[in-house]
This record gives sequence, structure tokens and C-alpha cells, in this order.
Amino acid sequence: MPQLSTILAAAIGLAVGAHTPILAAPQAPAPSVTEAAVPARLTARLPDDILRAEKAAKTAIDYTAAAGETYYFDANSEPVDKASAGGYYRKTLGKTADGRLVVQDYYQDGGKPQTAPVILKKGANPHSFANDINDSKTVWYRKDGSIEAVQEFKDGTPTSRNRYYQNGILALESDAATPEKDDPYSAAGELARGTRFYYPDGSLLALGDLSKPDVSVLLYYRTDGSPLMRQTVSNGKLDLNIWDSAGKPAASPESVKKEELDAAMTRVLQLLDDVSNGK
Repeated sequence: MPQLSTILAAAIGLAVGAHTPILAAPQAPAPSVTEAAVPARLTARLPDDILRAEKAAKTAIDYTAAAGETYYFDANSEPVDKASAGGYYRKTLGKTADGRLVVQDYYQDGGKPQTAPVILKKGANPHSFANDINDSKTVWYRKDGSIEAVQEFKDGTPTSRNRYYQNGILALESDAATPEKDDPYSAAGELARGTRFYYPDGSLLALGDLSKPDVSVLLYYRTDGSPLMRQTVSNGKLDLNIWDSAGKPAASPESVKKEELDAAMTRVLQLLDDVSNGK
């Protein structure tokens, strides 16, 4: 399953709290707006083999096919002995030359693929839906057949961001454990390693650090790559740095179109909610 990381799960709560003063509670104290150095424009786009779901999901697994077993899971992805409504089932397809199992998962209701074929690490128990037994690129599908997420694994350890797709385009990425080579957004510094959000056309919407329970930072961008806002939540206090389209600091949220700010923050919240609910 494309499991929502604890970081993203925590981010939902952080984001809701951070956005409440502007989006849902005008009676709350106004956030403080301060000046800060203007971040670099980020106009680059990710390559198509990451940005576009069909290209990102391409796999090439070499294995010897063989009749295997079927394993069942309930709707909570827990192993069970027989088919369970709303659950899943896994078929073993064969083995690689070095003896690793190749499996594919399906939705119990309807029998459509829930993953593409994936290699499990040596000695893995195939009756487990944990991601830490995967040993190849893993592609997850929604019930309608669209690509939901893609992530690379090596011996059970993620070697890429977990990437979620909507309408065939990258929508959200989990954080990266280490700096990425040739990262087009490296000019954002350490924040570039954090969670990333994208507009429907695949341009960068926001990136930042959502890994800590008491402090979060998100840097928002317009579709043209100009910085829009830096949002910092620290121990319940919200601080904003806002820039107009010319890159000049805004003295208050009213200095920038409220619709522009609301639309950006609303999409971040919506994407977090969509990922959490498997949409």
C-alpha cells in the first residue's frame, strides 16, 4: 500500500492549524507578517520520467514465471486466511534469477490490479503488506486503474521520494532522506529536501519541512516560479513572509490578493487530505 508516512500524517494537523487564521477563523488573532530575504525564483520543472505518471510508472522486471500462491488481506491491509470484502489479495508470479519472489496485488472487489509486479527482498514473507519488504520500483493503482503513487525501494529501504499522482501529473512528494543529485529546486536550500506540493500543471506549489511536531515551514510559489509566501508555525504561533509578484516584501496579507494566498493554501490542504484518503 502507498502508506502515508508519519510525517505527512502529522503535516495534516499542522497545516490545518497553520491555515485556520486565514481560511476558516477570521475571528482568530491575525498572523504576524515580517520581512525576510526574498527566496530565489524556481522556474524549472522536473523531468517527464518523474513528472508524468505513465513514464514514472514504467518498470522492467526480469523473472521466471511460475504458478504460485494467493494471499489475502482485509480492508486494513492486515493478513487474513480468506477473501475479505473491501480487502486485497496478492499473487506470486515467479522468481528472479537470484531467488527473490515477484508478486502483484489486486483489489478484492473487482479484481483490478492494486500494484504493478514488484520484487520482494530475499526471505520476505509475502503475506505482508508492509513496504519494507519491497526490493524494486513499486507502482500503486487506484480502483479506476489510474496511477496513484510510485516509489523506488532497495532491500526494503526507500531510495526515492514517495510520489503521488493526480490526473496523470505529479501532485505531492514525500521528503528526501538525502540531497538529490541534479535537483532543480536545490536553490531553496534545506527546504528542498522536504515535502513538495505541485499545481495541477506540475509546476511547483510549495516545499518545506513538515517533519517536526512543534515547528513547520512551508515556502509557497506562484505558477510562474516567483515566491509567494513563507509560512512558519512554531509552538502554535503563525508567522508569514509574503512577497508580491515583483518580489517585493508585502507589509500585510492584504498587500497580496487574498484569493491567491487562499488558493495556494487550500490546494496544499486538499492534497494532504487526498493522499490521506487515497484519492
